[in-house]
Formats: sequence, structure tokens, C-alpha cells
Amino acid sequence: MQFLEKNRMPLLKQLVLEKVCADIVSNAKEKGIYIDRINGYDEHLHVF
Repeated sequence: MQFLEKNRMPLLKQLVLEKVCADIVSNAKEKGIYIDRINGYDEHLHVF
């Protein structure tokens, strides 16, 4: 699954990207959802 910023603006700077990824992983664990990998760049995010 890939998440994109609507206008592909580079909003996910490294610290923000790390926080967003950590929050997604935490939320997934609470719901029993397995995430194999999560990564991205400054305007998009991949979740596998």
C-alpha cells in the first residue's frame, strides 16, 4: 500500500517520517495488524 501527499509536496521530513511510521506501526499492533515493512520518502509512504 502506498500513501501519497495529495500534491506530492515534500512534507515528510526525516523526523516527521519516523514519527508517522512509528505511529502507524503502533496503531497497527493495537489492532492486530501485521506490518512487514514501512518506509518512504518525503512525499510518500509505503506499508507492506
